[in-house]
Amino acid sequence: MSDGEKNAQGRIIGFDPRILFTKGLQLDTADLVVGAATDETVGRLSAMSFLALNDRNGAQIFLNVTIVAPPFSAWPLSDDDILELVRKGFLALNGQSLGERELESVRRRLVIRRCPDLDTKGLLAQISSLTRTLVIVPMAHVYRDAAVTDVENPSRAASRLVEHLWVPHLATWSDKCVKSLADSGNYLVLSTPEDPPTDERLKEQLNSVENLYPVYLLNDAVDLINRLISENAPRWIGLAVCGRVDEALSEIWALDVEEPVKRQLEIQALNRSSFRERTLSALEAYVEKGFDLTPDLAVRFGRIAYRSDAPHLAARLIGDGVDSTLDIGLLEKTLVTCDSMGDGALALRVSQRLKSLFPESPFLDRYREGWLIMLSGATDLSSFHEALPTLELLGFESEIAKTLLSPSDAGIDALIVAAGNETTHDKDLASLCGATYALARLDAKYAINRALSISPAGLFKRRAAWLLISAMRRLFLRSAPGDDVVGIIQPPLAYLRHYLSENPDDVEAREAFTALFAVESSASLGTPILIAQTLNLAHESRACLVQDNPKVLMATAVQVDRFLGDAEAWLGKVGVYDVSHTEIPAELIQGEPLALLNALESLVREISIDPEGNLEYAEHLSFLACGVARHVSDTTADINALRFVACCYAGSGQTQRARDRAEQILELTGDSVARQRAAWVAFADIYHRTRGPLPALLGLAFALELKHPVSADELWWEGYTLIRIVRDLGLTEYAQTSLDHLRQVTALLDEPADTEKRIRTLELSLRLIGAQHLDAAMQLALVDDAAQHCSEVLQGRDEILPATVILAQSIGLLEHSGNAEASIDHARETLEKALARIEASQANYVRAMTASDPTIEDILHLTRRVDPTRNSGDAPGDLRVAEISARRFLKAGKGARSPDAVATTLELIADRALDPLQNARELETQWPLKYAHTLCPEDGAVMMLGTDSEGALVTLTVEQGETVVSTQDASETDFATAVEDWTKVYPHRYGYINREEGNNEFFLSMADLHVPIPKAKRLIVVAEPGVQQVPINLALINDNFAGYQRAIGYVPSLTWLEAKSRQPRILEPRRVAWISEATGGHENDVLIRVLERNEYTLREHGFEVETQGKIPSTLKAAQIAVVAAHGDVGAGGRFFHRVSDEGSLVVSPAALANALEGSDLAILFVCSGGRTDKHPHGNTAVGLPKHLLSRGCRTVIASPWPLFASIAGPWLESFLRSWDEGVSALDATFLANQAVEMHFGNVPQYSLAMTVYGDVLMTKV
Repeated sequence: MSDGEKNAQGRIIGFDPRILFTKGLQLDTADLVVGAATDETVGRLSAMSFLALNDRNGAQIFLNVTIVAPPFSAWPLSDDDILELVRKGFLALNGQSLGERELESVRRRLVIRRCPDLDTKGLLAQISSLTRTLVIVPMAHVYRDAAVTDVENPSRAASRLVEHLWVPHLATWSDKCVKSLADSGNYLVLSTPEDPPTDERLKEQLNSVENLYPVYLLNDAVDLINRLISENAPRWIGLAVCGRVDEALSEIWALDVEEPVKRQLEIQALNRSSFRERTLSALEAYVEKGFDLTPDLAVRFGRIAYRSDAPHLAARLIGDGVDSTLDIGLLEKTLVTCDSMGDGALALRVSQRLKSLFPESPFLDRYREGWLIMLSGATDLSSFHEALPTLELLGFESEIAKTLLSPSDAGIDALIVAAGNETTHDKDLASLCGATYALARLDAKYAINRALSISPAGLFKRRAAWLLISAMRRLFLRSAPGDDVVGIIQPPLAYLRHYLSENPDDVEAREAFTALFAVESSASLGTPILIAQTLNLAHESRACLVQDNPKVLMATAVQVDRFLGDAEAWLGKVGVYDVSHTEIPAELIQGEPLALLNALESLVREISIDPEGNLEYAEHLSFLACGVARHVSDTTADINALRFVACCYAGSGQTQRARDRAEQILELTGDSVARQRAAWVAFADIYHRTRGPLPALLGLAFALELKHPVSADELWWEGYTLIRIVRDLGLTEYAQTSLDHLRQVTALLDEPADTEKRIRTLELSLRLIGAQHLDAAMQLALVDDAAQHCSEVLQGRDEILPATVILAQSIGLLEHSGNAEASIDHARETLEKALARIEASQANYVRAMTASDPTIEDILHLTRRVDPTRNSGDAPGDLRVAEISARRFLKAGKGARSPDAVATTLELIADRALDPLQNARELETQWPLKYAHTLCPEDGAVMMLGTDSEGALVTLTVEQGETVVSTQDASETDFATAVEDWTKVYPHRYGYINREEGNNEFFLSMADLHVPIPKAKRLIVVAEPGVQQVPINLALINDNFAGYQRAIGYVPSLTWLEAKSRQPRILEPRRVAWISEATGGHENDVLIRVLERNEYTLREHGFEVETQGKIPSTLKAAQIAVVAAHGDVGAGGRFFHRVSDEGSLVVSPAALANALEGSDLAILFVCSGGRTDKHPHGNTAVGLPKHLLSRGCRTVIASPWPLFASIAGPWLESFLRSWDEGVSALDATFLANQAVEMHFGNVPQYSLAMTVYGDVLMTKV
């Protein structure tokens, strides 16, 4: 064609080739047919050439028709299949089918050529060799041109449609192709079944190719949907990234499109929002409903499944689609995903697909290296021997493979020596393989030494970081008493600190590194290690070169107003503004960019501290500041602006939004060390305010790791942040002494007045921490000082809220201690003045949080002001203020507390970290008590337990329609203190009491832990995490243990149980047991005896019995899963730490929980497997029961102390018999414990060990 694009309307059904020739045929040009079915384009165009494309003399214009086809793997049609398409084309155009002679003539003049791959070099070579031919290129969208750089947009808010992938490539190579047609006598038709692009810029790219004439065949309905998605997808993705995904989902579900389209958009939006659990739920729903999955969509969804912690679903989806995927970018990214999954077989399939289509992809080099690394960590080498011939290893790679396929310690050492003569890249690869080999064979120390030799600037630095994280995790997991773990990890700790400080965008590695120091991984070691490293770095940083405070250029108000007006107009045009990566156009910035940026930062700060300020507008201004900052090198003003806003969000209860801004700040840093350091300080500051002590400590450590000169202002803020963090971790003495250094830095500031007031606020906060132990006179002095300080702050321009909170807390403490006097009226007046100056909702918050005698409405207000969290583990920190107020409520006005209010308060301080992130019932005053009554079993009771602000035990008991509230007698040792003392020895010690010693130690140890047990035969306990540590089975009733007289089970919270009761049960009757028969070389391996004693019972009750020396995948989603293994607690006798067998297996509690994910009932014969400890940094539990419940198990039965192996036999026989008769988990556990007593006698360490957690009333389906 020669007159531009046309929206074609055919006269025959489907593609009508005549539309290409309405104005004749011009040789040496090309048409592009977009939107037509490939089969019709090929068949009908070929047929038309034979039928009608003749010159004026009637002779056919072309000698033949040449189909230049993609490789068979991309377009699986044989030559006979293509000939059949032409035959159908004749029928469609002529209404008659070809006879055998005619068909043979067509066969002779139809030339079919195959491209070797999808690189355009082969395609162009094929076309350029032709003359006087009608050339048809089907599936033109699948080819990729090396001249086009597919830059992976780093923005989480970026939205790319399929058209953005193929159009730039096709426009590039078609231009070369058309130019090669000159004087050839050829006519070229490119065809793609892809929908016409909706982006006009892409159409312009195609239209700009000289002598290429696009034809777009539109399906109006499809085009409408595509345009709807194209126009709105950036907005939906932008909302999702900004933490407003529900707004996006509301718009998506309101669309008038088919349900599968809505669900696909929902999955994409949730994936960008980082809501992993919600993303996985949406993805599973899509798959379960059986909606169509194209190969590309299956692979994309597989990658999303992996990011959502569902590797099995990921492998299934990727496996379903990879053999038909044609997108090079998708294949390359999927290869990386499979490598991360450790799925060698799937990675091999992806690499073979990639190699067949795009043999020059650099990712094939990465795959070969990844394959060698996987080989180095493998124990079964058979699949690697099979794959070796397909790899075509290069250079030193062959030597590495040769060594690894016949591995030995000596061979690895020799390989490392030989690598010394190779390139740095090959040396690093050999070191990484050696480190991986050592780690797979449990030599973490050697692995660390080898990994540390890898160049920190090389291509393997991220792999080295991950290997060091794995090695440290292994060290923590396998450490034994006397091991110098702290000393061993110092070098890798320094390496990882350096790597992460310079790579703030590596979120996955940072999260994995942070998890190393959680109590679940490192028991009691983690936090002290983090504190020590941060304080050491802080000490070193005090010698850091301090830059002069830069001169502050400031734009005028007129300049700022003009910029804001222009910026709003620009935003209206672009629609979505990606804060992390978009640059404000230079023409919008009139004058010096730094002056404008400083003015925006100042404006954000003013709005943030103004009680009448609009925080949403301040955030908007901070986003604009980020775009302006891209015109200024090494500035930190935009980071500070975002930090101001995030800190205000944290203070107003929008903690998730604050955390989102902290993560966004890290995305802004680029390669600037100055910006990286400032970003890490801001990250630490924000996470401290949202009660995330580990991320806060690490953020500050990463900042201090970056040795870069800072200004006095920045150095002051670093010190200020550190003092607040260590203060709240209990290091008040260090915090107090650090104030002197902060004062020294203050002297270097240009305007020290406000910072001196902040130091005074810190001093008062440190005094307040210990004030509850002071006499009335000293508490009164604190109130006076806090009032004076608050008055001074009110006269300045600094943030008022911190000083106001200190004053309110000081007054509240005095009142709560019963020492309030009329002489503090002046302080109350100052407080009211301060509250009047802050925003109304914050004033209500301060009143509620500091009230000495809070109401239930105060507590619910504090609860509801907190934003929903994206991570359930953040919930206890977010609810910390409400928890403190709730404990005050439990202490104050004991006679006036209604049972409804007490039940609500006890539910609030239960373990809320297990509450579902979606569809959890909102806490309200009437519901907990009503639900407890409905939950109460026949001849049973529900007992809710918690401690008040002074540690006294408060109990609410629901029994036979009655509700009783009781509080521990003030004359007794408070329950919280008694529990703290008890946990120093118990429950771990119970497992080591010899039965010949009698039960005296049990009685003595429980003497101070009096719990008022009701007379009911069944007892459901909802206890806060601190109280949940105490085994109620051992509570004393009439000189005997409660567990001998009552069936007792634990529920983490009523909210969790109510949500769980709405979830469907597993209907597939699958029962699995795992008892490893791996031997440690002992004559009397315990697990072997457990297997021998119980295998018959298990098989008799329908169990598959797994005995391999690794956790089997079949445990997942079983109706009943039974596990027998060794269990250990961490250093200091606290926190369940690891699971092992008699052989070499040692895994974390999380690994076992992941294996048991989704099981209805998990029974664990694992020492201390039922132990729960209170988390040191939050009101939540730590232990295997919590791990399992959080991974979707309904009910868990295990022992809180080391277990005597022989009890498994009688216990299991009794339990399974009762369970199969329809008895609940609660009663079946009680009966099974009685069976153990019948067998062994009154030995509580045997007969009261097994304890039920979760949905305790669950019965067999």
